Amino acid sequence: ALAYAGGGLDSMFWVKIITYGASAQVLFPQMRFYDAGLNLLSAFTFNAFNASIARIECSNDGESLQVNSVVPITAGSWFCIRAFYDDSDRKVGIQVNNGVVVKSSTAFSAPMPNAVKGNVGIWHFGSGGGSLDEFLADELVCRIGSLFTAAEVAAYYNSAAGRTFP
Repeated sequence: ALAYAGGGLDSMFWVKIITYGASAQVLFPQMRFYDAGLNLLSAFTFNAFNASIARIECSNDGESLQVNSVVPITAGSWFCIRAFYDDSDRKVGIQVNNGVVVKSSTAFSAPMPNAVKGNVGIWHFGSGGGSLDEFLADELVCRIGSLFTAAEVAAYYNSAAGRTFP
């Protein structure tokens, strides 16, 4: 069973949007962190909006941060997405196709709270915005408690060929 006790959260995955709906908001993946009473402590979500931006959102004890990618996530192509929360500066970040790392301009006032062992929910998939979206996701990897190194990100991206995580 998983628990979170600081150090950061990192995830990488490949995504291909087949079609965006009229008011699309593709929601994937999402990590949720709960206390012993199963009260939601924080959530970490990746969104793609109408072929224009990819966004990472993170909520923590009444605060919310978000950051947008500099690369549009267009339909019909595969994209390698890295979404993370860096505990050292309390910011969220996104990286597309092993390119520029973009972090939120502001930080949480306090670190994300620790989640009780067994109370981490990972990889909820779906769509929102009242429309049907079709997408594929592949090669999901996640690290709880630290961030991936630059070498690990480059090996995972593998010059756009993808690979299973070493």
